[in-house]
Amino acid sequence: MTLDQALLLSYVATVIKNIGYLFTGKRVLEEVDLLIEDGRVKDIGNFPGSGYDAQGRTVIPGFVDCHTHLVFAGDRSDELEMRLQGRSYLDIARAGGGIMRTVQETRKAPEDLLFSLAKKRLERLQRLGTTTIEIKSGYGLTVEDEIKILRVIRRLKTETPIEIVATFLGAHIVPEEVSREHYISTIIEEILPRIREENLADFCDVFCDEGAYSIEETEEILKAAKDLGFKLKVHAEELTHTGVSSLAANLGAISCDHLNHITREDLLNMKKNGTVAVLLPGTSLFLNCGKPPITEILNSGVDIAIASDYNPGTCPILSIPIILALGCLYYRIPIYEAMVGVTAGGGRAIGRKEVGMLEKNYFADLIVLDIPNMRQIVYGFDQDNIVAIFKKGNIIIER
Repeated sequence: MTLDQALLLSYVATVIKNIGYLFTGKRVLEEVDLLIEDGRVKDIGNFPGSGYDAQGRTVIPGFVDCHTHLVFAGDRSDELEMRLQGRSYLDIARAGGGIMRTVQETRKAPEDLLFSLAKKRLERLQRLGTTTIEIKSGYGLTVEDEIKILRVIRRLKTETPIEIVATFLGAHIVPEEVSREHYISTIIEEILPRIREENLADFCDVFCDEGAYSIEETEEILKAAKDLGFKLKVHAEELTHTGVSSLAANLGAISCDHLNHITREDLLNMKKNGTVAVLLPGTSLFLNCGKPPITEILNSGVDIAIASDYNPGTCPILSIPIILALGCLYYRIPIYEAMVGVTAGGGRAIGRKEVGMLEKNYFADLIVLDIPNMRQIVYGFDQDNIVAIFKKGNIIIER
């Protein structure tokens, strides 16, 4: 029996009683109950009978972390010291560090070790309130090593109540041992068809920037992935402006991520095509590479999400409460908009429109917090105020 089957068998009608403050993902309500049936929100109001007693506490949707690189081996903490000495992201990569260093360690690691390391990270994420997560490959950069990472992600789905969405990021950088042309052909002709055949990923992502892939190469890979039925994402406008966010939006990408150098024209294209802007404040802080034009993004009407970008080199932060606080305190995003970004916005950025909200027919993924309102999550972001976490109406953490 799979984990999902076990959870389905345990579904019963449940009432979360005596909620003092409820943030649903699109509105705030006070002094209400939440009626849950078959793992989904059935209604909000005041209902008779017993149930889980929230005791006047705050309830919010479970966090949706829509951009992570969770499966890897090795350590790059020494690169932090290099950056503090003034060396840039590209300087470190050219000296043998960066992504390729993690690729080398991950290639050497057996699948069971990668699984064990990633499972520990997932367990910590769960305790911190993340109930849905996207995980990318991208530290293999060969046919077999990318498949190895995606199989680890598939195994993780059976070992945790957290919902996992898999993304293929074989176009992370170009591996050192082959030519650009050969590797891009390998992605298009070998890796993508095999992933589709084994149903190992929902999305294809490309890192388009200086030191990674050109906009022409990105277009070639994204079009091939789209033809095979993959949904699309891009790492866009992080270190430089390439215009890939407009390209990706016009190809129907669900999200463009990073966006430190995005332009008004790009935002217009994203708005027109319904592409979500995924903001990654932890990475901007670690790299000291500047911030996106937040006011322009918020005023554009583009849906936003905020995610961790958890990875070993440029953002080793697993905690969405800390990332949320950085979104507010570093990016200066208002608390309400930031909360939408780590819940409903995150769901939209991975094509999971039934998660990230506590409205009718959405999955009952929620966090009970011993605080009077959601502002306190940012105000005291170092404090662990979680009392209980529910996934599809079932308690998965209770303290």
